[in-house]
Order: sequence, then C-alpha cells, then structure tokens
Amino acid sequence: MVWLRLLASLTASLVCAACRAQPVLTQPSAVLVLPGQTARLSCTLSPQYNISEFGISWYQQRPGHSLTYLLYYNSERDKHKPSDIPLRFSGPRSGSTGTLSISGVQAEDKAACYCGGNNGGISYDIC
Repeated sequence: MVWLRLLASLTASLVCAACRAQPVLTQPSAVLVLPGQTARLSCTLSPQYNISEFGISWYQQRPGHSLTYLLYYNSERDKHKPSDIPLRFSGPRSGSTGTLSISGVQAEDKAACYCGGNNGGISYDIC
C-alpha cells in the first residue's frame, strides 16, 4: 500500500498595509491519502475576519518545480481555474474555511499546497 503525502504550509499570512491586525490563513501540516482517494486540504481565516470578504487562492509546488497557480474561489459567481488544471481540482468554501479538494489523487499530485487570499482587489502574499 502506497501513501501519497500532500503537504500544506503551517501558516500563510495575509499582508495588508491598510489593516491594523493582519488576517491569517492557517492550514494543516499534512494530509495523507491513498492514490484514487479524495484529498481535502483546508485553509481557515482567522476568526475576527469575514471570509465572505476574501477570495481564497490555491497554489501547488511539486518537488523540483516552481509554484503553480491552481485556482481561486470566492463564490460560485466569483471563481477561476486555468484551463490546464484538471477538473479533479476544486476549491469550495464553507464558513471561514476554504477547501482544496483533489479527487482521484494521483502520484503526480504529491506536492506542497499553499493557500492565499485577496480582498477587494488587494492581493495578499503567501509567507
């Protein structure tokens, strides 16, 4: 039995010069799934902020490769995914948590996955 390990950053901070307290996105350190299963990585916004004001972006970095943009999700009407990203990658959001779902996980999906966010056209960096 082979386990596929999908890594996520422990914490990705959102940076905003106009904000007094910085919003913070947190992720689990790792998710282990078998090939063919569905991997779900969560990204939770610090509780003092309203997630509905933030869009969540997901990025993937496979070993030896540069960072790849996977998708952006704010709502069903406000979402984006490049055409070269497989349909098995999705990014729904519920409450204060965004989720990257990868259905039918394959060995090539082994990677570090990061979340980031934006609010009102202001981009926030991944730390």
